[in-house]
Amino acid sequence: MRFIIVLLFIILFSNIAFSQKNDFEWIGGVEYYQDQSKVYGYTMSFKNNKGIPKANDIKYGFATNNTSLSDTDGNLLFYTNGCAILNKHHQVMLNGDSINAGEWFDKIWRNCLYGHPGPQDVLILNDPKYDQGYYMFHKTNVYAPNQFPGKRKLMYTYVDMSLDNGNGDVVVKNKNYYNDEFIMYSFFTAIKHTNKTDWWIVQPRTEDSTFLTFLLDKDGIKPPLKQNTQEFFDGYRSSAGGTAKFSPDGTKYALYTYTDQLHVYDFDRSTGILSNHQMIEIYNPDSINIEDVLFSSVEWSPNSRFVYCSSSNKLHQVD
Repeated sequence: MRFIIVLLFIILFSNIAFSQKNDFEWIGGVEYYQDQSKVYGYTMSFKNNKGIPKANDIKYGFATNNTSLSDTDGNLLFYTNGCAILNKHHQVMLNGDSINAGEWFDKIWRNCLYGHPGPQDVLILNDPKYDQGYYMFHKTNVYAPNQFPGKRKLMYTYVDMSLDNGNGDVVVKNKNYYNDEFIMYSFFTAIKHTNKTDWWIVQPRTEDSTFLTFLLDKDGIKPPLKQNTQEFFDGYRSSAGGTAKFSPDGTKYALYTYTDQLHVYDFDRSTGILSNHQMIEIYNPDSINIEDVLFSSVEWSPNSRFVYCSSSNKLHQVD
């Protein structure tokens, strides 16, 4: 049963940073050998065994922070559980420890064994300027007792895969590029610019109906474009309540939570502008139970026509 839950998390919250074979290796889960001597997790290779889960020795497990990167042939390069970056040998990359380190981690979370919390809160994107360089964008909690949902920093960590004999080295770690008290947990997603080199990164806020849209180009990460979402997302109800995804053709953006329902926008990959907001009721608002918010997620069909909304034990298809 625990593996089924872990697998569901991986499927719902995996962040596909690239197309083709860059998402061919998934790593997740955590279990102990009976003598407690080692930790093992599960790898799913869509290159070597059609995604059939395989137990594998790993150093750390995963809570919900999880993303991995493969090369263009589908071979694993590195992955993260949100508090460490591990290479293809399942060893901590050079300087890859202490990701998201700080007072919140030391006082509240304390242990890297299960990784860092936060579904859909980490992205790996290739550097538009350097083909061996990768930005890992992540959210770091700020210690603020009695404050909910709390303040977060948007951070990046940079990996150079040309170092350590091709195993990679973290050359920049936990670099802050944006502070915001109202950044939502989850809903952190990206899409290629129409120039096929740069990236757009989109993150919704709570309390003031704003999307933050960042451009990553050869000069680094730019200050955000702030756009009205046309919908108020509540910190308690919405944050970490679902996921957001771009359509495969890059023309649409969908955000779904069980309580907020489905929101679809047109997206201009040249300008980063969201428009034509549509709100689709998946459930009768009078029937929504706040206790059913777990495992809400959204995904597109390969042809960008259908949206799939999952909420605990139900799946809906929207044309």
